[in-house]
Amino acid sequence: TTVPQAERQARLQTWREDIQAIYKGNPTQPLAKELAPVVRHYLIPPEPLFEILSGVEMDLTRNRYATFEDLRKYCYGVASAVGLVSINIFNCQTRAAADYAVALGLAFQLTNILRDVSYDLQKFGRIYLPQDECHALGVTEEDFRRPHPTPGMARLLRLQYFRARHYFEKADRLIPETDRPHLSAALLMTGVYRDLLEKIHRRNYEVLSGPIKLTRWEKLKALRRGRAQLKISHKKRR
Repeated sequence: TTVPQAERQARLQTWREDIQAIYKGNPTQPLAKELAPVVRHYLIPPEPLFEILSGVEMDLTRNRYATFEDLRKYCYGVASAVGLVSINIFNCQTRAAADYAVALGLAFQLTNILRDVSYDLQKFGRIYLPQDECHALGVTEEDFRRPHPTPGMARLLRLQYFRARHYFEKADRLIPETDRPHLSAALLMTGVYRDLLEKIHRRNYEVLSGPIKLTRWEKLKALRRGRAQLKISHKKRR
């Protein structure tokens, strides 16, 4: 059964209170009690945890995004903030690692959004692509329900591809060399996501009839390539 929105938002508010309780030192709920020692051990700051909840809440309260800045805030909450928590767990030591996590989270989430354009609308009634860009390119909501992109939709999807690629390239530039050994999981995941983004590009953004996905073999190739690059990088540092 579908949980009513009011109840979902009430649960999110309970989680906010639980996180506050963790940092005050008096968590009472079972999940908060489990999370508390993790927060203490890895010195996880509260801000990204609250940002994650804000991102989840946006999915409850919004199904359209007026501008890319609005969408960026959503992506920050559901992806970049997760990265900011992760770099503490990975034991990253540099400020640059945080900037890297933010850029990579945006790249990952924008790739997900491009892949799932059709699924998000059909399943959840959501269009994440910025409304002002849709209007500028003459794209209507009906165009999202067509099996193939119109010329304007193709330009819109191409714009999202280049935007995601920009954030991948930005993340590449921001990788702190001293933290690279701690970021192996993120770097392997990056290889898979970049291959997915490029496959969408090669398929001419035919995402309206369903998500374009990597095959199992394509994922394995991306991971093998990533492992090889990590070994080369490790030898160079030595």
